[in-house]
Amino acid sequence: MSKEYVKNRIDGKSKYDAGVAAGFSHSMARNAANRIETPEVRDEIESLQRAISAEIDTSLLAQKLREGLDATTPKTAQKDGQISDERLYPDYRIRLQYIEKIALMSRQYQPRNTSGPTGKDGGPIDLEALTDEELKERERRLEQELGIGQDPNHGSAL
Repeated sequence: MSKEYVKNRIDGKSKYDAGVAAGFSHSMARNAANRIETPEVRDEIESLQRAISAEIDTSLLAQKLREGLDATTPKTAQKDGQISDERLYPDYRIRLQYIEKIALMSRQYQPRNTSGPTGKDGGPIDLEALTDEELKERERRLEQELGIGQDPNHGSAL
């Protein structure tokens, strides 16, 4: 179970979520720092994190994250079965996912749960059901909360 816990932690899960996903009881997972993360487990996590960091070209990573923040989606118009027009529009769902990934990676953000985004009532939100305007507003609020500025030429910025 410890190997699975380490994998889950490397994948970015919280200590609790990593413990539950690895098969530990909820009570053990709630106290993972003392009950699951032995010095050997902590050493293994740190060693793997160092190895991963050493393999990542940070300039390439930053470039790919930048591209994700500028994600677009094509919209087409058809007439008589033929595409008559195609335009690119901001893909707010993808942009929001990149903002969350960047925030997690920079340790500026820790999700409250791993079951997905929640609404004001604490219940799950179906991102697919949100309009582009609602997604754009969520993106704006999350950027503001994280202190990520706006680049007028490219939308979101790192």
